[in-house]
Parts: sequence; structure tokens; C-alpha cells
Amino acid sequence: MRQGFTPRHRAVNVIFLVLMVAVPALRAMIVSDRADKVALVATMLLFGCAALSCLWLIDAAFPYTEIGDDPAYFRASVRTLDGIGDWFNLQQFQETHTQAGYPLLLTWVNQFCGPSLYDRKALNLGIFLLLVPVWYVIGREIGGRRLAFACALAILLCTPLWFYCMFLLKDMVIVFLQSLLLLGLVQVLSGARGARGYGTIALSTILIIPFRSFLALMNGAMLVVASLLSSQGTRKSSRLGRIIITCFLLGALFAVGRDPAMMQTLGVHDETGAHTFSSNSLDAQLAEQSARRTTNYSNPAWFMLIYLVGEIGAFNPKSWGTLNTDEIRAITMIPWIYFGLPLFLVGARSIIFKRQNRPSASTASDVRQASQTAGIGNPNRPCLLLLMAFVVAYALISWMISDTTRWRMPTMPPMVAISAFAWCSMKSSERFLLLASWGGLLSVALVAYYMLVK
Repeated sequence: MRQGFTPRHRAVNVIFLVLMVAVPALRAMIVSDRADKVALVATMLLFGCAALSCLWLIDAAFPYTEIGDDPAYFRASVRTLDGIGDWFNLQQFQETHTQAGYPLLLTWVNQFCGPSLYDRKALNLGIFLLLVPVWYVIGREIGGRRLAFACALAILLCTPLWFYCMFLLKDMVIVFLQSLLLLGLVQVLSGARGARGYGTIALSTILIIPFRSFLALMNGAMLVVASLLSSQGTRKSSRLGRIIITCFLLGALFAVGRDPAMMQTLGVHDETGAHTFSSNSLDAQLAEQSARRTTNYSNPAWFMLIYLVGEIGAFNPKSWGTLNTDEIRAITMIPWIYFGLPLFLVGARSIIFKRQNRPSASTASDVRQASQTAGIGNPNRPCLLLLMAFVVAYALISWMISDTTRWRMPTMPPMVAISAFAWCSMKSSERFLLLASWGGLLSVALVAYYMLVK
């Protein structure tokens, strides 16, 4: 009998698995336009059921990654929470983890489902599905209903993110929280629900600290970028109000981040203070990562190529003999390399070099309404520039810490959204020509590389 599916927990396990698919689908039904509800919800339900079945098989063959920290997460989460205080006590993991958000989240699952590794992985799948309604709303704010539906489907087809549903890694939670950040920023930029947008920004920033504390600084930087983008074409009173709110949120962030006691309350446990927002801790982190930087990461141009492509290990015939978790991660990058990346490059070029008229805050709803039947209409260029800035900022972070795998995952949703923007902006003949030529040239280049170089 599979671990976790004892007679005692079987009913709860089934209910939990149903909720992991049904709750995101219900959220999508609430936020989507009437014409999209049936198609979007049906697609999510079918995808979720198929994903749970595949996850069952993968969990049996690959319970853990070879060198990841997933076994430690599982062991730390097998505990009993005695009172309501324990349910929110992030300090109970200070002996096992310097950042306690993910172990606590898994411990909540343990209270209902018992020591089931499969159910813990299903939690990551549920969080992945929650990305769909988030990016539906972001797409709608940027370009209307057509772009909204394209972004939602692009998230479901974002195969690099699938890997982080297969294993007990915290990256999917981080991807979701950073997507919430972008949702809040887009709402502020588009003039739609600005108050709710700032609330979403603050919530996502506070919640990211127990998972990867330094990303809160990234959130602060993106808030400044959004404030700069929103300062054009708005009234003086609106600009002043946004500046005041931005300064307040940044001040609160640094007040929390520089207080070791507050950081411990938020689950950041480090006796050296390396995870606080002080200049000394930042210098120490940068010095440590700089010492580990390899030759591939020293060349900015070569690094950007690696960053955009991700991994090409799955194309190497020598790696086909044995299948391990690293190979699975590399395989999930193939659809992105062949289909997502060329569209992203076209979309990025369009965003940077083609200026579109920005809808004012007073007419943003009219533009979104008009675009319901007219493609993507007049997309909100500041919001698109915000997505590009987010991707560039994460590229800089990835370069500083010498990582193009786990740390770059929060950029996958905005990158596939930009790909969806390019898809919606191109004619069908242009898409076919782009993907066919890219696929052919890439295949020839890969064959030549592995035959002549490797």
C-alpha cells in the first residue's frame, strides 16, 4: 500500500487531492470572463487529473532528487502541531532550516494526510494550478480577454515548472508568491484596483521572507520600477500618492529586514545574521557567490544565453543511458527551447522597440472591454515593460549567485506571458515561419555541436 494511503487517512487523502485541483479551478471560474469560464475550468480540471496520475507514477519511480533538500523537508514536516500557536510558529524549525516557511507548509499537510510524500507533492501541483487564474488576470489587465486566455494556457504548458511539482522543493511556492507580486504591480500600473494591488504587493513581500528572504529586496526594487513606470501620464496628485505609498512600504520592509528578532519570528533563523537586510550580510552573500562563480558565468553574454535556454543536457546522446532527476529537469526544458523561447524573443523585441499608446487610468477599463472581441487591442506597454524588468532583474540575481535553474524559475511565468503576447500579436503564417525556421536551425546546430564539439 502506498505511503500515506492507510485506511485511517484514505478519505482525507482523496479529499485533499480533489481540493488541489478543484480550488484553483473554482478560483479561475470566479476571475475569468463569462465566455472563458467553461473552457478554462474544463482545461484545468482535465490537466489537474492527468497531472495527479502522472505524479503518482513519478513519485513511485523518483521519490526524491539526488542532491536536493527534499528529504530534509519531508523529515522536518513529520511532526504534530498541538495547538493553534504551533500552526503559525515558524521558530519550531530553527534546528533544521534557516528559512522555515516551506517546512511549516508541509507540516500543515501532515496534520491531515499523515506522512504521505505524494500528498506533499500534490500541494505543489495545487499551487502550480493557482498560477493560472493569477496570470489570467494579469493578461486581461495588460491586453484583454484574448491575451488573458493565452497567458492561462501558456502557464499550463510551461513544462519547466512541471519539474517543481514532481519533487518536494519550495520553488513552486516562491514562483506563486512572485506572480502575486506582479499581479499587484500590474493592478497598480493599470489603474485597476490600486488599493488591492498595494495590498497584494505587501502580502506577497511578507510571505516571501520565510521562503527566500532576500527576494523581499527584489520586491522592493520592482515596486520602485513600477512607481517610475506609473509616473508618466498621471496627475500630480496620483504621482505623489504613489510615491508616498512606495516610500512607506519600502521603509516597513527595511525596518522588518534589519531586525533579527522580527526575522526570526518570520522563520529566518541564522545566528550569523547573514539573511538580514544589512550591508554586511549583503556583502558577505555577494562575496561568497562571487568566489563560486564558474567560467561560464563570468562572461555576461554567454551567461545570458545559458539563462534564456536553461539547460541543453537532454540533447546530449551520452545522457540517454540512465534517467535521473537532473535528466528529467533537462527534458522539461525542451518544449520551452523549441516553442517558448523564440516567441519570447519576438515579444521582448516588440515590447522594447515598438512603442504603443498607453491607455490612461480612466480609460483602461474601456480598452480592456474593447479588446474582448478585437484581439489584444492596445496593450498596456508599461505593464509589459514591468514584466521585462522583472526578467532582467532576476537574470542579474541569477548571475550574482551563479544559478540558472531553481533561482530563475520565478521568471518563467512572465517569460511565457511575453511569449503569449507575441503569439497573439502575430499572424498564423508568421508564427509558423518563426517556429519552423527556429526549430530547423536549432536542430542543425545541436547535431553539429554534439557531433563536432562534444
